[in-house]
Amino acid sequence: MSVAAAQTEPTENNQELQRLLRDSAASFARRGGVTRARHLRKTKPGIDPDIWSQLAGQGWLGILIPESFGGQGLGFAEMAVVAEELARTLAPSRWSAPASSQPA
Repeated sequence: MSVAAAQTEPTENNQELQRLLRDSAASFARRGGVTRARHLRKTKPGIDPDIWSQLAGQGWLGILIPESFGGQGLGFAEMAVVAEELARTLAPSRWSAPASSQPA
């Protein structure tokens, strides 16, 4: 069974992990918001590479990537927790590499 497979009953460990992710993402997201998103809308590529690097540093970009490939090996529920908190404040961030850092 895949690490991303749905579980019928969340375990206490999963609930604690999700709470920690939620708190961390909420704290991170409060630094951005609508004002920053509006400013970045007028720039190319429309994101702040430093913020994207911070997302990567938190390990959030690898939540669904198996540990054997250097990711977190978590599931969709954990990814949703982070995405929800970032969306709550319209944090100007994305879940993929900026175009300038992707291979040609």
